[in-house]
Amino acid sequence: MFKAVSEGYKELVAVAISTPKSEYPVGPCGACRQVLTEFGKNDVPVIFGPSYEKAVKKTLGELYPFDSLHELAEN
Repeated sequence: MFKAVSEGYKELVAVAISTPKSEYPVGPCGACRQVLTEFGKNDVPVIFGPSYEKAVKKTLGELYPFDSLHELAEN
């Protein structure tokens, strides 16, 4: 995110997080969520997981109710 902003990109269109060595989807941490919300609207798609087949598909706004990685993995 910081690299994108430093290059002039200041509005998110989508976010993808790949964690191929994980057995379950790992979403953005709290600090990352805060930064993402500064540059993205609630409807920005966020896709994260170890593979596309096991990925969780949410919007930036849908990430807020979750407070741990385990809750994200269950949804």
